[in-house]
Amino acid sequence: MARSINDIQQSILDAKASSTDLNALEVLTTDEKNTLANVDSSSKVAIWRLFVWIIAFAIWQLEKLWDIFKSLIDLLIKNTRVHTRYWYRDKALEFRYGQDLIIETDKYNDTGLTQEQIDTSKIIKHASVSKIVINGYGALKVKLAKETAGEKVKLDSTELSAANYYLNEIADAGTTVLSVSLDHDDLKLEVIVYYDPLVLDVQGRRLDGTNDTPVINEINTHLNSIDFDGEFFPAELEKDIRANVEGVNRRATSIRKSWSKFGGHDYTTIGTVGVGLIDEIRAPESGYLKLDEAELVITYVARSDE
Repeated sequence: MARSINDIQQSILDAKASSTDLNALEVLTTDEKNTLANVDSSSKVAIWRLFVWIIAFAIWQLEKLWDIFKSLIDLLIKNTRVHTRYWYRDKALEFRYGQDLIIETDKYNDTGLTQEQIDTSKIIKHASVSKIVINGYGALKVKLAKETAGEKVKLDSTELSAANYYLNEIADAGTTVLSVSLDHDDLKLEVIVYYDPLVLDVQGRRLDGTNDTPVINEINTHLNSIDFDGEFFPAELEKDIRANVEGVNRRATSIRKSWSKFGGHDYTTIGTVGVGLIDEIRAPESGYLKLDEAELVITYVARSDE
C-alpha cells in the first residue's frame, strides 16, 4: 500500500539527519558557506525542502501506480486460477446466513452492517472438502459444522439448505457441490489409569478437590483439538493423558480398546467403514468425535511413577 507524501518526506529528512556523508560540506570556504545559507535553511519553503517534497511526491505517485498494478495482477489471478478444495473450504467458512451475494460475484455487501452482525451471520465454524463420484460424475463433498457453547454441532436443515445453495452458486461452472452436516460420531473407550494415590483417589478425583474428572476432561480436550474431518489416533490420546494429567502414571496408563459409531449404527456393526473397533486410526464420518460417557469404562489402579 502506498505511503503518504508526508511519510515519504519524513523518511528522506530522517535519512538526511542521520547521514555522515553530508559532513563533506565542512570543507567549503566561508564565502561558499554564505552562498549556501539560504539552501541550508530549516524553513519549510527552503529550496532544499521544496526539492524533498517534489521527490516525495514523485515516489508517492510511483507507489500508487504499483498499487494499481498489484490490483490488476490480483484480478487476473482470481479470474484465471483453478479453484482448489481449500478455496471451497475457505468460501464455506465465509458463508453468511440470511445475507445475499452481490449479483454475479462471490462477495457480500457490507454496507450498513456492523462487524458484530457480520460475525454473527457466519454460522459455519468448521468445513472440509473432498472429491467424490456420484453416478459416474465427479463432485465435491463439503462437510460442515457450527458451534454451540464451544462444541461442534450440525447445521439444521434450513441452514444446510442455504449453505448448499450458496456453495453451488459460487462454484466453478460444471462443478457440483454436495453439502452435508451430521451429528457427531460417538467414541467409546476402555481405559486403564495407573495413578498416584498422593494426587488422585480411586475414582480419579483430585485429592485437593479442584477437579473431579481430570482424565475425562483431558479426553474431551484432545478430541476438540483434532482438526475438523481429521483422524483420531488412540495412541495420541493415550500420550496426552499421560503427559497432561497430574497424578497419572507416565508409563503404564493406556487406552485398552476404543470404538466409534455414527448415525443409526451401533459399536458392534460389522462391515461398515468408520464403525466398530478401532485398530490404529479412525476418520469420523461426521468430521468430529464426541466421547460417549455412558459407555466409558475407566479402571483406576493405584501406582506412582516411582
